[in-house]
Amino acid sequence: MRLFTQKQAKTDKSKDDGAIVWPLQLSPATESVPHGGKNTCPEASSCTEACLKYAGMNVMPTHVAARVRKTLLYLNEQEEFHRLANKELEALKRKAAREGMMPATRPNTLSDIPQLGIRVASDHPDLQVYDYTKRLKWWKKHSDKRPDNYAVVLSRSETNEDLWHELMSTGEWAGAVVFDTDDPANFPAHYMGYPVENGDASDSRWKTPKGTVVGLTLKGTNKAKQEARDSGFAVPC
Repeated sequence: MRLFTQKQAKTDKSKDDGAIVWPLQLSPATESVPHGGKNTCPEASSCTEACLKYAGMNVMPTHVAARVRKTLLYLNEQEEFHRLANKELEALKRKAAREGMMPATRPNTLSDIPQLGIRVASDHPDLQVYDYTKRLKWWKKHSDKRPDNYAVVLSRSETNEDLWHELMSTGEWAGAVVFDTDDPANFPAHYMGYPVENGDASDSRWKTPKGTVVGLTLKGTNKAKQEARDSGFAVPC
């Protein structure tokens, strides 16, 4: 079983920043629950309707089944999971060295499990690790557990904006906001006083300065987009 994806349109954009990124795609939210898994995104809001699992080939039954298998392995046999993960990540580092690039990974491409990202970053201090997260309560309590090579971006939603702003105001985090537009040119220059950068141009979140908002365009089906607007998940420009 291969755990990490070696090609993905969004993470491949980081090649322009001199990095090779191998993302890990576990089942998001409750996708694995019918198969004996658990909710991997416990703080998810209406973003579940616009999740990347609905994008491109992620909707294919074979891809869904592969995510579920990997998720169950992580939940039920963590040491075996990390043994396989370490083997693949060592291969990533060798490949990056041959090509004169920096190795990087995004463990929670679809899931939101802080302990997974921390373990990967701790096992590989010579690897750049990064994730987006809505687990703001967890990170507020455990911010001291974040390794130096783990860049974590706090995702704002309609249910966490007060805590998001509280953490962002410390100057110790970068944040992410989904704006109600399909064109990054429409992003505001600032959101709640924080400068906004175009997050669709690159996935190299370790380069995003703390105190900066990563602006993301609203994606998904028309139904999902409307729900994001109605709920307040997507912010008007």
